Amino acid sequence: LLKDPQRSRRSRGRVDRVFFYRLAYILKVVVPSWHSQESGLLFLLSLSLVIRTYMSIYIASVNGKVVKAIVDRNFRLFLARIGELGLYSLPASFVNSFIEAAGRLLALRFRTRLTDWLVGRYLSKFNFYQMSNLDSRVDLPDQRLCQDVEKWSNCLAALYSNLTKPILDIVLFSQKLAKSVGAQGPLAVIGWYLASGLIIKFVSPPFGRLTAREQRLEGAYRSAHSNIVTHAEEIAFYKGNQFELSQLQEKYRRLASHAVRITRKRLVMGSFDSLLVKYGAVIVGYSVVGLPVFGPGSEQYLKEGADGDGEVDAAKITQDYVSNSSLLINLAKAIGRVVVSYKEMQLLAGYTHLVFETADALRDVDEGRIVRGHGVNARPAFTLARQEPDSHSVAGQKSGGDPSQETEGDRTGRMQIQRDMSALSLCSEAGIIDLDFDALEEGRGGEVESSLQSLEFENAWLVSPGGETLVKGLSFKVTPGMNVFVLGPNGSGKSSLFRILGELWPLQQGVIRKPAGSSVFYLPQRPYLTDGSLRAQILYPQSETEFWQRGGDDAELEELMAGVRLSYLIRRFEDGWDEENDWADILSGGEQQRIAIARLCYHRPLFALCDECTSAVSIDVEGLLYEFIRQRGITVISISHRMNLLKYHTHILRFDGQGGWSFEMLQPAGGEGGRDPLP
Repeated sequence: LLKDPQRSRRSRGRVDRVFFYRLAYILKVVVPSWHSQESGLLFLLSLSLVIRTYMSIYIASVNGKVVKAIVDRNFRLFLARIGELGLYSLPASFVNSFIEAAGRLLALRFRTRLTDWLVGRYLSKFNFYQMSNLDSRVDLPDQRLCQDVEKWSNCLAALYSNLTKPILDIVLFSQKLAKSVGAQGPLAVIGWYLASGLIIKFVSPPFGRLTAREQRLEGAYRSAHSNIVTHAEEIAFYKGNQFELSQLQEKYRRLASHAVRITRKRLVMGSFDSLLVKYGAVIVGYSVVGLPVFGPGSEQYLKEGADGDGEVDAAKITQDYVSNSSLLINLAKAIGRVVVSYKEMQLLAGYTHLVFETADALRDVDEGRIVRGHGVNARPAFTLARQEPDSHSVAGQKSGGDPSQETEGDRTGRMQIQRDMSALSLCSEAGIIDLDFDALEEGRGGEVESSLQSLEFENAWLVSPGGETLVKGLSFKVTPGMNVFVLGPNGSGKSSLFRILGELWPLQQGVIRKPAGSSVFYLPQRPYLTDGSLRAQILYPQSETEFWQRGGDDAELEELMAGVRLSYLIRRFEDGWDEENDWADILSGGEQQRIAIARLCYHRPLFALCDECTSAVSIDVEGLLYEFIRQRGITVISISHRMNLLKYHTHILRFDGQGGWSFEMLQPAGGEGGRDPLP
C-alpha cells in the first residue's frame, strides 16, 4: 500500500487510508515505545486535558450559582460564589499554561526524534551525496529535513490537543447536559455538527495537496536566492543580474499566485464553516436550551422548580439556563473544533506526504535504488548491486569474464539478469536509472570487495548514473609506490573513476578491490573547509576531541604546515591554532588546496585520489607538495592538466573518450622500460 506508485500519486496530501498508514509509520519513529519521554508527555497532556474538562463543567455550575445569587439579591452568597471562582482560577491558570507548554515540548520531542532518524539516514554512508546528485525525488533535502519536519511536528502536536480535548468535552459535556435537558439535547447538537462535517468534507478543497505544493514553491524560491549567493561572482562577471531577477520574479509570481489561490479557497471555506458551525449552531443551541421550559417535559420541570407558594422560581430557571448555556456553548465549541479540525488534518496529510516521501527516498537510496527524473509511474524497482566485504574477497580469484570459467553463482546471476530485462526496460522508460544492458549480459554485475594493500579494477565498466558508458572493461592494479597519472579528454571518465572508486556512483559491472576504512583519501580541486578552528581544518573529518584523546600535539600539525609552506598562517591570526573564521572566504584558492594536502598528510592513507588538487598552486610549490606527499609514504592517483607532474608518477592510465583505455609504466628519465606518455 505504501509503495504503490499509482495510489501514492492519487493520495498525495489527501486524508485517506494511505495517509493513515504513513502517519502510523512515522508515529513509530516519534513515539518508539510506551516507556519513552514522548509517551510520558502524551500521558501528562491527556491527563491535563481531562482535568481542564472537569474544571469547565465545574465552572459552568458556579456561573449558574453566581447568576442565581444576583437574581435572589443575596449579596453574601454572591461574594461566596465570586470567592469560589477566584480559588478556581489558581489551578485553572496552571493547567492551561501546562497544556500549552506540554504541547510545545511534545512538538519539540517529535521533531527531535524525526530529525535524528532522518538525518541519521541522510548522513549514513553516501546517502546525502546520492540523494542530492543522483536521485531526484527530493529536490531540496535541506528544506525537507528542517522546515517540513518542524511543521509536521508542530501540526501533529497541535492536532492531538485540538482533537483530544474536544472529544473529551463532547463525552463529558453531553453526559452532564443530558441530565438537565434530556438526551435529545446533546444528540441534536451532535447531529447538526456531524451533518455539517459531512458537507464540509464533501465541498472542502484538497488543502493538504495545496500545502505540499506551496512548500515546494517556497523551497524553489529560496533555492534561487541561495543560488545567487553561491554564484555571485560568476553572475557578476556575466552581468546576469537581469536574468536572475527575471528568474526570481517568475518563481515568486508562481508562489504568490498559488498563495492567492489557497487564500481564496480558504475564504470560501471559512464563510461556509461560519455559516454551518457558528451561526447554524447558535440556532440549534437556543432550541436545546429552551427544551426544559418549552419541551415535552416542561410541566414536570416547572413543577419541580416551583417555590413554596407554587410559583415558578425564576432564579432557579435562570441558574439552570446559565449552566446549560455554558455547557452547551462548550459542547458546541468542542464539536466545532472536531469538525473544523478536518482542515488541520489536511495540512498534516500534506506534511506527512513530504516527510514520508523523504524517508522513502532515503530508504531506497540506502538500499541502492536510484530514481532519476520524477518517475512516479515506475512500478518495478531495480536495486543497484552492493556487496559487503567478506572473508573470501581478498584471496578469491575471479574468472575475468571467461565463459568457460563461469562459476555457478555467475551463471545464476546472468540468467536472472536475462529474465529481468523487460522489467529493467520499464524502469528505464519510467525514469529509473539507466543501465548498459550489453555490459550486464557480459558480466556478473558490480561488486566492491576488500583488499589488503592494493587498488584493483577487474573488468569494470564505468557507467554514469544517466546510463552513459564511459570506460569498458577497465582492469589494472595499483600497489603502494605505484603513483598513477590519469590522462584523457574531458568527459572520458577521469573524475567518474574517482566517484565510482569512492562508491559515490554505483559500479554496474565488474569488480573493484580496495582497502577498507579510511585507507583511500580523496582530494578535490575545491577543498571542503569546515566550521571551526584552524586546527579543525587539518584534522577533518576527525574531531579535535579525538585528536587530544589520542595524544595529539600541535607540534605535529606545525610540521605539516611547514611541509606545505603554510607556517605563516599560524602566526597571522591572534589565536593561532584556535582561531575560528570563515576559512573558505579568507584563504586563497592555493592556501585552501595546501590545507587539504596537509590534511591528507596528517591522516596518511595508503592511497590518495588527487583531482586537480594543486591547480591553484604555483608550479614550483606544486612539485614540493608532491614530494612531501611521497615522503609521507602515500601513493597518489592524479588527475591534472599540468604535464610537469608526470615526473612524480610511475604509471599512466589513459582514457581515449570512446570507452577504450590503456595502463602503462612511464618511461624513466634517460632510461628504458616504459613508454613516452605523450604521443
